[in-house]
Amino acid sequence: MIEGRGREAAVGVLVVEFLRELDAQRTSSNSDRPVLLEPYVISLVAQIEGYVDTIIESRLSEHNHEMAESPISEVIDEYLLRVTASWPNRRGALKTVARISIGESDYWPAFNAAIDLRNALVHGHGHLTRHQLRNPLPTIESLSRIGVFVDAGRVVLAPETWGLIVAAAIGLVRWLAASIAAHELNA
Repeated sequence: MIEGRGREAAVGVLVVEFLRELDAQRTSSNSDRPVLLEPYVISLVAQIEGYVDTIIESRLSEHNHEMAESPISEVIDEYLLRVTASWPNRRGALKTVARISIGESDYWPAFNAAIDLRNALVHGHGHLTRHQLRNPLPTIESLSRIGVFVDAGRVVLAPETWGLIVAAAIGLVRWLAASIAAHELNA
């Protein structure tokens, strides 16, 4: 099993390959029926979540191999459960443990819109969620970055939505990999 920073790099490469394959599957449908975009969006966001979680986990565990059965291991596990529960928590953990501010990436706004879309699809069944409806304007503005508009609370995807999301996801993974490499050079 690959561990530590090598694992981060390997997972990053696999995620980009997966995203390309997902894009190819979606765009090469042999059917005359339109291909539903929603499952692809959900899968894409999950892949990036997994990659970011891998970075956080490898940074936390790289100095703690000898303490696998110690109380610190339990603390790390609890921390990982908490920080991987939401994107705001992931962003904070990534900044803390890897010194990477993902919000500084040019790809973040479009990917964050994909997260908003995923949340509306999964938790709102195609409509803005109760949480998103508390203050809908930021979500509506975010979604517009990827060609999604909101009609009476329902999200409506445009033909260009998928391409914008894939470009943002691949760009974000590459940006993360470059940020990790830059920090390693400066360490």
